[in-house]
Amino acid sequence: MVLFDKKRRIVRKWKGLLVPTAKDYLNKITKNLGEYEVCRSSDNRAEVKYKGKRWEVILDEKKCSCRVWQVRGLPCAHATAFIAFTRDVNWEKYVDPYFTIEKCKAAYAIEIAPMPGKDQWVHGGAEEEKIYPPTIKRPPGQPKKCRFVPSDEPKRKHKCRRYGMYGHHQKTCKNPAPLVTTSQVSEFGDSQNTSQPSTSKRGQGKNSQAHRSKKSKPCDVMS
Repeated sequence: MVLFDKKRRIVRKWKGLLVPTAKDYLNKITKNLGEYEVCRSSDNRAEVKYKGKRWEVILDEKKCSCRVWQVRGLPCAHATAFIAFTRDVNWEKYVDPYFTIEKCKAAYAIEIAPMPGKDQWVHGGAEEEKIYPPTIKRPPGQPKKCRFVPSDEPKRKHKCRRYGMYGHHQKTCKNPAPLVTTSQVSEFGDSQNTSQPSTSKRGQGKNSQAHRSKKSKPCDVMS
């Protein structure tokens, strides 16, 4: 509300038909137009040349082959050269109505009603209608658990545990088995010899049972 009032007071000070930004743009672009060569084919159509390049300009349709005029709503350099060549002083008719002061006033002419304080709000009684969330129907079919993978997302590559290469699994690996050196064999054997006995209950039970069977054998022989 404060912003709209500020804009309305600024727009009242403007004079003319176009907003200041459009006027500054036209004043800047109308300089150094002597380097453009205009070849008129009719009153509203011409061919503009500049440094070996050509553009087609149509004044009554507000079009240029560079498409800057159609996108911005303000004449491009080629259209400006053609307008200056025709010596037309009325530049406002070649500018989109969006840049006029009338449209700017209409944009900020909306009145925003002031809102009273919270202590002045009207509270409903017991008969006040309650607002419930909308009823949502479950769509047919099983709900999807996996997310939708975008097409540009890179796919995960499988890694072979035998060689460490990507693109295949260990079961489907067609490369020859890696050679095992003697040092690796000796290290593997030493690791087995130096392995400690199991500390689990199952291992302790097996060891104790074997120890008992060994002790019982000499007794049977003596008997």
